[in-house]
Amino acid sequence: MQLPTKLTLLALASSVFASPALQARSETGIAYYGFENSTMTACGIYSNDTDFIVGLSTDYVNWENRDNCFKNVTVSLTDDPSTSVEVTVTDACKDCGDSANVYLSVAAFEALGVLSVGKLNVTWAFVDGSN
Repeated sequence: MQLPTKLTLLALASSVFASPALQARSETGIAYYGFENSTMTACGIYSNDTDFIVGLSTDYVNWENRDNCFKNVTVSLTDDPSTSVEVTVTDACKDCGDSANVYLSVAAFEALGVLSVGKLNVTWAFVDGSN
């Protein structure tokens, strides 16, 4: 039995628009912290330790690709998602290892935990839902 043409087109359209590439996603990785000390970032600005900023993997931002610069990201503790901070992408993290890992400014890291732990297990996502 063949589906009517309208149903076939509707099924085809919904499979295209439900593509996983179009859905928002989050990443689970490790957050490190870094001292800014008024250094120039990959997004071309100077940041300070008191700024709420994040550096993402070079898969997301680098000196040649700044499409994700200045987007907002929510970073949450993996074991306590109610503890989160909203930060702005201003830098690349070329030494973070896995592409899901991030580095946070001192102020942003301290909003989630204490510096002495050195790293935190986190989940992060773009606030606007982009990939």
